[in-house]
Amino acid sequence: MARNVNGTRDLQYVTIADGETESGALDCKTLTPWVMYIPAAFDGTGISFQASHDDSTYYVLYDHDNVQVTMTVAASRAYRMPTDVIGARYYKVVAGTLQTGASNIYFDLL
Repeated sequence: MARNVNGTRDLQYVTIADGETESGALDCKTLTPWVMYIPAAFDGTGISFQASHDDSTYYVLYDHDNVQVTMTVAASRAYRMPTDVIGARYYKVVAGTLQTGASNIYFDLL
């Protein structure tokens, strides 16, 4: 589950737990994830996304060309979200590598 930061609705984070690859859910409601902040302790260089309409059943996110939406990332960097990550109520981030320690990934929402 995403957590609000400092009581604000526009900055949230999800956690990928130690030894896991999948985050908790980011609830976007009527907002759009705009910028994603990869923490310094993030392991790996690739992420993908899952989307859900009900926070129960998640689907791997594909673009209009039927290609899985992925990003190459590095620790301690901020990234603008891919335009294909728009429209679903809930998202999860999936790391390509097991995390050694929990990783909080922050999102600015518009």
